[in-house]
Amino acid sequence: MNNPPEKISAITKALSLFVACGIIFGLILGKTCPAFGSSLAKFIPVGLFLMIFPQMVKVDLGKVKEAFRGGKQLLITPLYNYLCSPFLVFLLAYIFLPDEPHLRTGLILTGVAPCIAMVTLWSGISGGNLSLSATLSAMDSILQVFLTPFYIALLVWAVPYDQSIILKLIAMYLGLPLIVGNIVRYGILKYKGEEGLERLEPYLEKTWLIGLVFTLVVMFSSGGEHILANPWHLVRIAIPLIIFFFIQFILIFKTCKNLNLNYEDSVSIAFNGTGMNFELAIAIALSAFPARVAVATVMCPLIEVPVMLMLVRYAKNRRYQFTKLKEVGKNHDRDLASFRRQVVTHALMSRAKQKTQTNETGGFEAKLVDMDKLPEILIKKGK
Repeated sequence: MNNPPEKISAITKALSLFVACGIIFGLILGKTCPAFGSSLAKFIPVGLFLMIFPQMVKVDLGKVKEAFRGGKQLLITPLYNYLCSPFLVFLLAYIFLPDEPHLRTGLILTGVAPCIAMVTLWSGISGGNLSLSATLSAMDSILQVFLTPFYIALLVWAVPYDQSIILKLIAMYLGLPLIVGNIVRYGILKYKGEEGLERLEPYLEKTWLIGLVFTLVVMFSSGGEHILANPWHLVRIAIPLIIFFFIQFILIFKTCKNLNLNYEDSVSIAFNGTGMNFELAIAIALSAFPARVAVATVMCPLIEVPVMLMLVRYAKNRRYQFTKLKEVGKNHDRDLASFRRQVVTHALMSRAKQKTQTNETGGFEAKLVDMDKLPEILIKKGK
């Protein structure tokens, strides 16, 4: 399935820069006007909602029903998202941050819920199957409502937190935006059509960016002292994240290839199984954990764009391998059909020859005439 290439917006291209500026401005604000920075903390829920809601408008819950009609393409991503990703991030967190329980907890939070919005962009610019990507995103949006609290309870124990509030946070920052976002989506589609939704997308993206940058400014203005004292920790957080993105993507991509899926499906499945829902991780970290935990979750949007662009290039450079597999399969089928025709021809001609040896001369000539027609008959049977 060939899709027109997606275009990367200016906001997405400069996302790492916006995130870095938000962090720096927040640190400066906290250093120069600490009282003002602390007073903004009460508005964090507003920033979080502005950050999460626009992404939910892009999720089409109507695609969930397609998951029940799908095959192995719709099974690979959930298996990796919920049976591999959380434990891989957990392992990397303990390897690279054994002495930092707060940062380790924040890193683990980024791995408990998959991305459900930007993965469609990465799939599109890679030449992937956008319909499959949208179906997988809709399916993940439902699954993570139920599985995110489970994985937090299973994997997060190094830092004390109020477990009773997690379900409320999932409902507030995932369930509610998902429902309201789809109501808005279907309303726009009903009265304005696809064109109306497309015209709305730039405004949704700007709203998302405002919410993200505002949240970062407030977060670092009120709790950035640890980063100023230990800037090296940002690098320690970034390294396991980068390793995770590459391991997870390459593992899924090769799994799809070994299962003989085409390139378009494979690249979409790989991106849907690699992206992280950092918006939800930031929301949970800020609302239920100490401020230092949220520092680790912020590194995800800071490095995700450049890493994902590298993975786009990695996938495109290996597209020929899928074309090669198709050609090998076609040649194998063609050679097998030719071999079968030869075997059948040889068997029938041997049998006809044996029969003619017992016949009289007239019968022998008649059989010879029949044998002259054998190739034509066998070709028809081979077809």
